[in-house]
Amino acid sequence: MRIRVGVEYKNPPNLVKDALYRATSTAKNVLAQPKTKVFLVDFADHAVIYEIKFYMGNHARINETNDAVRTNVWYELKRQGISHFPSRSGIARGRKAAPPVRTISRGIVDSCVANHSSSVFPTNNSIIWSSSARLNIFGAANR
Repeated sequence: MRIRVGVEYKNPPNLVKDALYRATSTAKNVLAQPKTKVFLVDFADHAVIYEIKFYMGNHARINETNDAVRTNVWYELKRQGISHFPSRSGIARGRKAAPPVRTISRGIVDSCVANHSSSVFPTNNSIIWSSSARLNIFGAANR
């Protein structure tokens, strides 16, 4: 059986795949072997699309099994703070645009903090920079 799930682009693929695997492999009537597999299958306009492939024990219970998987997926994504099935959002007129976000590696941040680098952390901007910073999580092989 295959089920597709869309999640927001901000969610790291490894985190999403782990959550979808956990949710599916613990659902009622999903077989332990062959193991559940999760694939990133598309970068759609407003979501990253994943496909969950699993095997069920009793095909007469297809509706109950799909319901169990989808219910587990919903709860697991909520527990992990992963936004799924994103809705389209329009641009609000008259609002000031958010400042651009710079992405730098953790090693650079640690090095700059340790050395108090004024080129990255100028004294007049350090509070603004730190309040607008965000952490991006990547897989071990991703940079």
